[in-house]
Amino acid sequence: MPKLDKAILEMTSVDHVNANTKVPYALQANPRVTLAETMSDQDLLQFVTDEVKTVRKIHAEVMKSADTKKKEVFMDRILGGRLLPNIGYLERIKRLPDEFKTTDFSLELSLDA
Repeated sequence: MPKLDKAILEMTSVDHVNANTKVPYALQANPRVTLAETMSDQDLLQFVTDEVKTVRKIHAEVMKSADTKKKEVFMDRILGGRLLPNIGYLERIKRLPDEFKTTDFSLELSLDA
């Protein structure tokens, strides 16, 4: 997974091309629209729910490991490079689903949890 400069939901097809990542189908027709802009509120809720579920599962596995490198990758790439940027972007555009507005993912998914 390449490290991205923007949240996945914030990226346009142009951003994907520049980052040398696969352009999602939903963005192929309009290069200036973000992935979040192609989604309904229900789609965003499902996207965030699925992402949080996946990150929580990875976090549980990482916490069982003594491998410091695995923990660093989790914090940098999974939490810091994917989930938190998406949450932050949705907060900025006022589209974060209510179900996640009071969750502190940095605290919940810290390596001290």
